[in-house]
Amino acid sequence: MSDFELLEPTPHLCRKRDTGRIFVLKSFNSRDLRNSSEQTILGMLRTLDAPFLPRVYWSFRDNDIYRMVMEYYPRHNLSGQLARYGVLSSAHALFYACEIAEAVSALHATGIVHRNINPESVLIDSEGHVILSGLDHARIVEPSGKVQGVIEVAPETKGYQAPEVLLGWAHDFTVDCWGYGLLLHFMLSSLNPFQLGGEDRTSLERKIIHDPIDLHAALQPPARDLIVKCLERNPAIRLNINAMGKHPYFVNV
Repeated sequence: MSDFELLEPTPHLCRKRDTGRIFVLKSFNSRDLRNSSEQTILGMLRTLDAPFLPRVYWSFRDNDIYRMVMEYYPRHNLSGQLARYGVLSSAHALFYACEIAEAVSALHATGIVHRNINPESVLIDSEGHVILSGLDHARIVEPSGKVQGVIEVAPETKGYQAPEVLLGWAHDFTVDCWGYGLLLHFMLSSLNPFQLGGEDRTSLERKIIHDPIDLHAALQPPARDLIVKCLERNPAIRLNINAMGKHPYFVNV
């Protein structure tokens, strides 16, 4: 840690002493296994060095604490982007959609499922590109092709969880395609069709699991069709990331 200065009152930020550059500092207690998956996955990302995913520069052990020094993205996330500038144009949404799809594809190719894709987890970097962050719920898929367990997320992002996750069922990579479909709908409308305001947890889960899905009327046909296929409630016939990339929505890319 001697090469870095912690920035108070934000201990998750640090400054490299020789360059003055600011980084994010992630710390993991080696005795606490609750965050071991995130630590492992961030280590994999350091080796992967894929675009549109968080970049890890250094990692080291400081007594019982394992630390990772990561890129700092000081700009807003996708939710803040739309709050500030409004709904994205079709071209801008397609630009972001392509980059997010590439990030998801890189994760899946490495055996990682994100499990919490939502507007809060998509950061915008200094050059206007996206970074798919929020990997604290990500998991490495088991040899069976499944991941177990319910995901406890913030109330504002609960509406982006796939039905099988809310039901506590084993799930696979296609939960990310469900989140991707809702993310695309959000970029083109600033709305989550399940989370229109005032829903309690029970009514929100009922909407996601059972109710008809009412998509925004202004969606163009290719985007609407992709969203509908991503929001297939049966994960066995939901689009996966490879099929998604071949959809006509991306025909001009």
